[in-house]
Amino acid sequence: MRKYKFRQQTFKEFFKKHGFKFAVLASVLGLSIAAYSAIGAVNDILTPQPGGTQSEQTGQVVSGITDDVSDTSDIQSSGGTSSDNDVSSSDTGSTDDPPASSEPDEPETPTLEYPEYFYTPVNGKIGKEYSDSTPVFSVTMGDWRVHSGTDFTAETGERVISVAAGIVTDVRYDEAWGWIVDVDHGGGLEASYRNLNDDVQVEAGDVLKAGQLIGGVGTGGYEECGDGSHLHLEMKLGGQFVDPVAIMNKKTA
Repeated sequence: MRKYKFRQQTFKEFFKKHGFKFAVLASVLGLSIAAYSAIGAVNDILTPQPGGTQSEQTGQVVSGITDDVSDTSDIQSSGGTSSDNDVSSSDTGSTDDPPASSEPDEPETPTLEYPEYFYTPVNGKIGKEYSDSTPVFSVTMGDWRVHSGTDFTAETGERVISVAAGIVTDVRYDEAWGWIVDVDHGGGLEASYRNLNDDVQVEAGDVLKAGQLIGGVGTGGYEECGDGSHLHLEMKLGGQFVDPVAIMNKKTA
């Protein structure tokens, strides 16, 4: 009986002395048990259970994400992502496109037809006529010879114009004829403007309008220098010499 009372008294003293510590320890233990239970509950929610998918346990949001992933897998199975397809299509397009040309386009040469009318090439008078069969006397050379063109007497420097529209085929200097300008007037008609001074206004390749300035009258080379300043005009039709005056008289402006 005394032993029991001693133990009871001893326990009371021990509890009185250490009771607060036991209370704190019990509280910490209770909180630990509660936290462990909460963590277990969360794991039960997040961990798939046998007999169902994650979408069945977590609801529509997860189901929507699953649908998106499914759509992505469909794209991959069809041959790649949209960015891959874009790159592929751009590569294919670049091989099909022709390479850009760095050279400028050349202007088209106009098609010339036989002139509908003619201008008088210079303000002057006919000095020596065309003669392809009957020889005429050459003052310069002192002999008789055929004359394959028509001479238009004019002052030195007088303006010489194109008798019709055409394309300049050649510009050159010749010791016998001075400066020469050859023009294709279309329809097989060619003209050679000779005995010009050095103030030539055109060059090979120029497209001329009817009446456009070509140059000025010169004193000529040694072929006809004795005849004074004049324009020597030759014409060919189909490669054969023809009388310039006869051609221009048909339709002269």
